[in-house]
This record gives sequence, structure tokens and C-alpha cells, in this order.
Amino acid sequence: MEDLLSRRGTLISYTLVCYPPLPPFVAPEPFVPFPIGEVAFPEGIAIIGQMTQCTYEDLKMGMEVEVVLDKLFVDGEGNEVVGWKFRPVSMGKEKQ
Repeated sequence: MEDLLSRRGTLISYTLVCYPPLPPFVAPEPFVPFPIGEVAFPEGIAIIGQMTQCTYEDLKMGMEVEVVLDKLFVDGEGNEVVGWKFRPVSMGKEKQ
């Protein structure tokens, strides 16, 4: 089966979320600000999502990022809910 979307793209915009988003987002307690980014993919689509394994200060316009699976939150029954986030490719190489 072929991938429908590349795993890597280019960071075209980013910001720091300083207030807990409204439901259905599940914010950790206590809330800690986190970066989000808009990533352009070679297929012509841009997607917004949480950044991971980096700080806001690490982010630069035009940097290469990749899609990774990461914990979003733990539900009321103690199950870890996993989803996609973006990680700078250079940060992923340093962490491996």
C-alpha cells in the first residue's frame, strides 16, 4: 500500500499556544504552553498540528519536519490516546 501523504514537509508558519484550547482538546494540568505549526507537504496540502520534541525557540520558517505518532492525552479510563504531531527532522536525528 502506498502512503497517501509524505511523512516530511516544510514548516511554513508556527506559534506558541499560551492558553488551554477549548474541548474537545484535552489540556494537561497544569497547562504548559506548547508550539503548533503549519506544515506544507509536497502533495500541495498544508496541515496544522502540535510540534513535539522541540521548543518554540527551536523552530524556524522553512525547516524540514516529519510526522510522528505521540501521546495526545490519557482518557478517563487511563488509556493513552495517540495521534500525529510534527517533529523537526534535525531534532529527531539528535534524539535517536
